[in-house]
Amino acid sequence: AISINESGSFELLRRVANSTQWETAYKFPTTSQMPRLISLSPDGKTACFQDHHQDSGNRLWTIDLATLTVTALGPETQENILECLIDPMTGMPEGVAMNNHQRSWHMFRDAYGDMMDFLRFDPGNLSFPSRSIQKMHWVVAYRDASMSTTHQLFSFGDRYQIRLLGMERPALRGQTLAQTKRVTFPGPDQEIIHAAWTPPLDAVDHPYQGVLIRAEGGHKEPAHLAYDEETQWLAHQGMGVLTLSFPSVPSLERLGHWMTGHWSATLAAHCHAAAQWVIAEGHAKPDQIFAKGVGEGAYGVLEAAIQHPEIFKGILLLNGIYDMPSFVRELPAYDRGLLSGLARRDSVTRLMKASLLNKVAPLKSNILILHGEEMAWAQPAQSSALEAALAQSEVTATRHTLPTTSDRHMESEGALAYYRYLQHFLYTHAAKTDF
Repeated sequence: AISINESGSFELLRRVANSTQWETAYKFPTTSQMPRLISLSPDGKTACFQDHHQDSGNRLWTIDLATLTVTALGPETQENILECLIDPMTGMPEGVAMNNHQRSWHMFRDAYGDMMDFLRFDPGNLSFPSRSIQKMHWVVAYRDASMSTTHQLFSFGDRYQIRLLGMERPALRGQTLAQTKRVTFPGPDQEIIHAAWTPPLDAVDHPYQGVLIRAEGGHKEPAHLAYDEETQWLAHQGMGVLTLSFPSVPSLERLGHWMTGHWSATLAAHCHAAAQWVIAEGHAKPDQIFAKGVGEGAYGVLEAAIQHPEIFKGILLLNGIYDMPSFVRELPAYDRGLLSGLARRDSVTRLMKASLLNKVAPLKSNILILHGEEMAWAQPAQSSALEAALAQSEVTATRHTLPTTSDRHMESEGALAYYRYLQHFLYTHAAKTDF
């Protein structure tokens, strides 16, 4: 624990380890007026504080709590420093929030030697932007005077050029989109396919002008699946969403069909029929159709994109089947190598082994993105076969790993991390924008 105490002059106190006693970590100069602790680094090794000098104004400092080294950051300013973001990797501050007539954020440059303007907002409740793990973008939570909250995604490149990439409005959460309606269309063998269609709403910033076909596992009502944050967010970004639903965790019979390719072919036919409906209804052109597969849906989306690369511009695969370990015990006749690691959540590994290795080579379009938790790319022994298959094809596979639960909370307060990757996916294929 750290506290600032006044005993003649101001001191920075810290608690002695495994004790209730306090010791002086740093004594402020006598010219300091009302020093204030701003923030601590995530690892607790660096403290950031502001002090005020009557002649020069406010200044930001850091103190290494191990060595007690104090470093001045940035120039003096007359504005009050509200918050400071400390890089968890370096322990050094990356930016500060200042309370001025236009509440603003500033970021450091030139080895933290000075500051540059980063973002400016009208007066409101602005939460400090969180930085992505790749250090390529910031997420800002901003609540304006009308209490309407937005999460805004910014990217900066060379020379710190700032671009607004998109927005999410959490105020929409829990609201039913009145525009969402149930639709049906013929599938394979004249089977009736039920889906939910949500047309694009007001395009907030960068309209994607396309349709995302969502093939979801979970065997829920498609209309119910459409009432979620992702659909609302995409609709407000200018993209329509068609939601399909497939059963998750198949029966042994269905698993057998999946292992032999019949199941994924059936799901692929549903995805293709959905794309044909989108085109026939005039919602999108073939080069404006994307597909996202979750759980069972991942197999169908992959299969459909391989069969119809002229239709699906981009595919996103998330979390293949979680396959219960009991399946291994109950299916001794199946290839143990193919069923290896079923108790793990490296689901994309299983997806690749089951469907991708023999079919990726004929794919002649840069439409493949693999994405999911605990991806096999971090396990070279398991992914070497896929790497070899990709090397023989013309496919560009963009590989990302979602952070763990704790990392998600740390950097984006939850699902916002996913929206960032979704934007990366869409921009990579829709706008061809360098992210």
